[in-house]
Amino acid sequence: MPTEINNRRLPKKWQSLKDQVAILESRGMIFEDTSKAEYVLSQVNYYRLSGYWYPFRIMLLDNSRSDDFVESTTFEDVINIYLFDKQLRLLCLQALENIEMSIRTNIAHTLGRISPVAHLNRDNFDQRFIKSKNKYWSYDTWLNRYNEQIKKAKKSPFIDHHLNHYKDLPIWVGVEVLDFGSISTLYTGLKGKQQQQIAKLYGVNNPKVFASWLKSLNYIRNICAHHGRLWNVNIDVIAQVDKNISVFQQLDNKRIYYYLKMIQHLMTVISPSSSWQVDLDKLLLQFPTPRNKAIALTDLGFIK
Repeated sequence: MPTEINNRRLPKKWQSLKDQVAILESRGMIFEDTSKAEYVLSQVNYYRLSGYWYPFRIMLLDNSRSDDFVESTTFEDVINIYLFDKQLRLLCLQALENIEMSIRTNIAHTLGRISPVAHLNRDNFDQRFIKSKNKYWSYDTWLNRYNEQIKKAKKSPFIDHHLNHYKDLPIWVGVEVLDFGSISTLYTGLKGKQQQQIAKLYGVNNPKVFASWLKSLNYIRNICAHHGRLWNVNIDVIAQVDKNISVFQQLDNKRIYYYLKMIQHLMTVISPSSSWQVDLDKLLLQFPTPRNKAIALTDLGFIK
């Protein structure tokens, strides 16, 4: 039992790969080939995989999980859902890149119509954004972040060229160094008219709803970019439901399937000929349902 210091336990002791397999076996996990399992654990961290075998652990009466596994749980079951999740992340990243590029472009086009350097004039933004004292949401915070990102990118040929030849970067250049989070914040700081113009380009009538979409998609992008578990994650940054888009009405906006349908909606607008929806459908058909039914496609929030 780990020693306690100030009510906090010391980290668990280091375990060899063989011991890691033995621990899982003692809890009821089945291995066809322990040598192969040891090799997998040498490449994919035990702790990382523990998030994938968590739903295979027996549910207790208080809704916590036992250390023991549901009968007939195999190591192969865990690896199958891990690989499925990897493909899902890659598919989402592919779409989110297109979505991010499109939103960047339309924000730059909308602001650029006002002035090439409209983003550097606080008068072009919503008064609440300008006057906000919130360190996470204000024009000053956004501008500081913008300047930091320009500084980091100053050796990029297109940034270097503009810095050496022009007084300020026009919005259509500056926007290219912004991350998705800065793009999302920039959108929420626009005046209502500009927000409305951009949201309608994507088939969303309510700019507040669209702003919430961007925040959620940025959250999902970060999960994907940092190789986090996606398939059954509880979404912490929840998007508002657009009451005018019927597909969202029956879906749970705390589950990933809601956001897969959101991505599908945006991809249909941005790239109507894209095969993204077909690729998603193919992947969902390949969901690795185990024999013991410990996990299911419905865990994504999927509704037929």
